[in-house]
Amino acid sequence: MKHEIKNLSPDVPFGGGGSFDENGIHYAIDKEPENNKAGSVMVSMVTSSAVKKEKGRTVLCIPEAVKHHNEVYQVIGICGAAIGGDITELHLPPTLRVFSGFSFCNCTVGSIIIDNPETDEPNRFFKETKNIIVTDYSGERLIYASTNIPITAEDWRGVKIIGEYALCHYKGTEITIPYGVEYIEPMAFASCENLRTVYFVGQLPCGITTSAFHNIYKNICIKLLPKP
Repeated sequence: MKHEIKNLSPDVPFGGGGSFDENGIHYAIDKEPENNKAGSVMVSMVTSSAVKKEKGRTVLCIPEAVKHHNEVYQVIGICGAAIGGDITELHLPPTLRVFSGFSFCNCTVGSIIIDNPETDEPNRFFKETKNIIVTDYSGERLIYASTNIPITAEDWRGVKIIGEYALCHYKGTEITIPYGVEYIEPMAFASCENLRTVYFVGQLPCGITTSAFHNIYKNICIKLLPKP
């Protein structure tokens, strides 16, 4: 079974209201249980008590389901800015299908692992390489890229949209955006203090403004490279 991973815009409400905390993770209720079927929740905030230290590593495991007041809720997504801090290993359940454009904007992640993936191609949207790349299921919208550099041409394959805060932790002094990227959302490069040069191959995306380089646009030099 394949899950469709959708983007949840910050201005689009979800769920029926209500929230609860279990084991250091705050959940927002998306749907209440009914007719002996599990409800669904979104991870809205992770506290430090949910992050475990194991042999010098910091490990965070998001469960597939959580029980509250004898009711079972399936964990289906991660809200914006829900996860913070430096995480060595982030374990995610196969039930996730909703991400905010900035689910990972407050954290840096060493590796992302899908536990017991139900999808046929889990690495289509999570790649366990030196560069951790998270896209939506179509592979067209970049949601998150880790601090590791460089980001390779293979990592960019199929990406058409660079999402909000997707590269906010990028540490390099330059970056090359390949031909085929059509739109860059506001805050995509926010707080990339080391970034000085952005190369675009073939063309500038039609949807790019200084808001993509929030707080750093005065330091940025944009250059065009010929289309291969």
